[in-house]
Amino acid sequence: MTTEGNGIYAATITPFDESGRPDHEQLAAHLKQLARRGCHGALLCGTTGEGPSLSVEERIALFAAAAKAKTGLRLLAGTGAASLEDTIALTRAAFEMGLSGVVIIPPFFYPAPAPEGLFAFYAEVIRRAVPEGGAVLLYHNPPVGAIPLSLELIARLRDAFPERVIGIKDSGGDRGHTRRLCDAFPDFRVFVGDDRLLAPALEAGGAGAITGLANLFPDLLRDVYDRYQRRETLEEAQKRLSEARLQLEGLPRIAAIKMLLKAGRIIQSARVRPPLSPLTESEYAILRDRFHLEVRATSGVDLSELSGPA
Repeated sequence: MTTEGNGIYAATITPFDESGRPDHEQLAAHLKQLARRGCHGALLCGTTGEGPSLSVEERIALFAAAAKAKTGLRLLAGTGAASLEDTIALTRAAFEMGLSGVVIIPPFFYPAPAPEGLFAFYAEVIRRAVPEGGAVLLYHNPPVGAIPLSLELIARLRDAFPERVIGIKDSGGDRGHTRRLCDAFPDFRVFVGDDRLLAPALEAGGAGAITGLANLFPDLLRDVYDRYQRRETLEEAQKRLSEARLQLEGLPRIAAIKMLLKAGRIIQSARVRPPLSPLTESEYAILRDRFHLEVRATSGVDLSELSGPA
C-alpha cells in the first residue's frame, strides 16, 4: 500500500466568534499554524470540531473557508450525520470543493441498528455523493457515537467500494481492536484517534493519527511518526506524547484545548457551542496549574509553540 495520505492529522477545533458563529478567519489562521508546525492534514467538523452541533450550512461554509485558505494541508471533512440526506449533502459538497476525503461516523440516533441498515446507509452515501477515486474513511467511535463498526461490515463495504472506502479513523481507544483492524485489512489506512496508541498502531501497520491533541502538540505526534519512518525506537517519544495527553484527563477536552489555544493567542475566543460548556473556574485552575500558563505568559514564552506541560 502506498503511504501517500498517511501521517498526522489534527482533528481541528471550530473557532467561534463572541456571537457564537463559526469564525472562518480564525479557522484559516489555525490551519496555517498547524501546517507550519508539521501536520500533514486536518479533519474539519469532526468530534473535536463540534461537527454534530453545527448546521449543514455552517459545516459546508467551514469546508469552503478551509479550502480557500490554501494551507497545503490535506483536508478531510467530517460529513456524518443522523440524517442520510444531510450526510449526502455534506459529502457531496466536500468533494465539490476539492477536499481530500471525508470521514463518516455511523448515523447515531437510533441504538443498535442492524448491520444491513448500516450497510445501506453507507452504500447510499457513497453511490450518490462520492465520485470515482473519492476517499472515504469510516469512523469507529463507540464512546461518542455508541454505534461500533464491525469487521464484517467494514469488509463488506470494502468489497463493494474498494476504490473509495480506503480507511478508518479508529477512536475506540482499544489497542486490541486497532491491531485486529490492521491485521484484517493490511491494505486499509487505519488512523488512530487515541494518541496513546500511535506507536503500537504504526508498528502494526497503521497509517497515522487523527487526533484533537494535534491542535496543541503536533510536534509530539510528528516525533513518534517520524521516528517510525526512520526505524528508530518509539518508546520515549510515545511516552512524551502520552504524558501530554494525560494533562487533559479529567477536563472537558474540547473546552480545554480551546482555552490553551486562546492562551497561545492562536484563536481569539475559547467559546464552545451548547450543549458543551466552557471551563468552570475550578477546571481552568487545574489547566492553568498543569500547563503553568501564567509562568509561560510572563516569561515571554510563545504559547503557540506549546510542546507539552512546562
